[in-house]
Amino acid sequence: MKKLVALILSAVAAVCCVSLAGCGKNEVPDDTNDKTDVVKFDAWTKDDFLIGTFVAYGNDDEKTPSMSEQTKLLADSGVNFITCGNWIPGHGEEMFRDMSTEIWWQYVDKVMKENNMLYTFGADATGPNTNTPNPELVAGTASNMSDAGVEYAKRIVPKLENCMGIMVCDEPSVFAIPQVAEWSKKYVGIKEGVMPFVNLFPEYVGEMYLGGTYEQYLEKWVTSVGAENIEWLSHDYYSFRQNSTEEGIYSNMEAMRKVGLKYDLKTHGFPQSCAWQGMRMPNENELRWNVYAYLAYGFKGLSYFNYLMWGGEGCYDGVIDLNGQIQHKNLYDFMTDMNNDIHYMNDMLMNLDCLHAYHTDDEDGCEKLPANSLIGVEKADDGNDFIVSYMKARDGSEPHIVLFNKSWRFESEAQNFTVGESSGITGIEVWNPETKKYEEVQLSGNKFAMNFKAGEGKYLRLKGNVNMN
Repeated sequence: MKKLVALILSAVAAVCCVSLAGCGKNEVPDDTNDKTDVVKFDAWTKDDFLIGTFVAYGNDDEKTPSMSEQTKLLADSGVNFITCGNWIPGHGEEMFRDMSTEIWWQYVDKVMKENNMLYTFGADATGPNTNTPNPELVAGTASNMSDAGVEYAKRIVPKLENCMGIMVCDEPSVFAIPQVAEWSKKYVGIKEGVMPFVNLFPEYVGEMYLGGTYEQYLEKWVTSVGAENIEWLSHDYYSFRQNSTEEGIYSNMEAMRKVGLKYDLKTHGFPQSCAWQGMRMPNENELRWNVYAYLAYGFKGLSYFNYLMWGGEGCYDGVIDLNGQIQHKNLYDFMTDMNNDIHYMNDMLMNLDCLHAYHTDDEDGCEKLPANSLIGVEKADDGNDFIVSYMKARDGSEPHIVLFNKSWRFESEAQNFTVGESSGITGIEVWNPETKKYEEVQLSGNKFAMNFKAGEGKYLRLKGNVNMN
């Protein structure tokens, strides 16, 4: 378990809810003065589970908190990764934001280190909430796929301690992949362990952008850039439409799982946590479902899209508003608790690779739970469907099974499971996020029962001579 620096620090969370034109109705919480517990962990590294946010900062007006204050707000919520470091603003700081200078980036590195935050380097300051058209706020911006961008990185990145990667491109089409791959390779070797980072399209953009199946698109990226030149395989997929929920995310996760496992790459995804044109704001159950679905597929990093609103694409709601103020305190607290639950499982999650993610129902592009599975699901006629994931430990320790309730609407009470007769399982322990310990599962013959929240996943450690293959 990731060792705690300090168990609990008490902090008073000040919440300011500001109504903005076109940004929807803000939820004014009743508990704005409640005490919030802030959990502190040892210094994170790129080998730990990353929890980030794509858009991380607001700088809409003079009332917006400083970059340092906003960084602390995210860190207090369990965020340990600024996905797009090139969008870190200079708002409220004494240091002028010049993307080409060591002094700016060393100042960023200092703030990130103070808040136990990792980040990516990038030369292009253009992005959400960055006010880049104003030369009084930023200078030295250059494309990440340019000679200037590479030169900046060669000169600056070796001096940065908390920089874990270099942002190159977001969502390249299959036709752009060869160019993106060549520019990515130019960043390799600048600093040991700091690799280029590229995020890929979801399947629903269509074959015109993918050039074939989704798995072929992922393979095209990895083989073009070279698996040895990247550390992460990243994609996004946003399920919460205005009037529906897209479940095609499962087949995308399956393709990511297979390609990541094949090339020994860590997988990274983007849970949806805000609302923009055509998309809705998720509730707590939906957020849990989105996050734990990724965990059931063995992902090693997640970046929320987004903690913050941004001034584009018809964005009308978010956990934090354009001014950097919490506007959904209940969701901020919920995400804080969920993020910290994941951090407590850090060593376990980074050690487990997902060999299979079996579904109890027929899901396009996914594996169906076999009749001779290690753990079976006794599904009632009106019951929820589940994912049963086989997790193999990289260090050779006990294997795990992840049981995931696929419903983002309904709990599952007293759900019955069976232990396969030829599974080799002699005992089961379940991770309890409340006690932060494994606890023995009581078997009745070869059966056991568990309760699940909507979208909840549980980690079962298996005892015995278990064949995960």
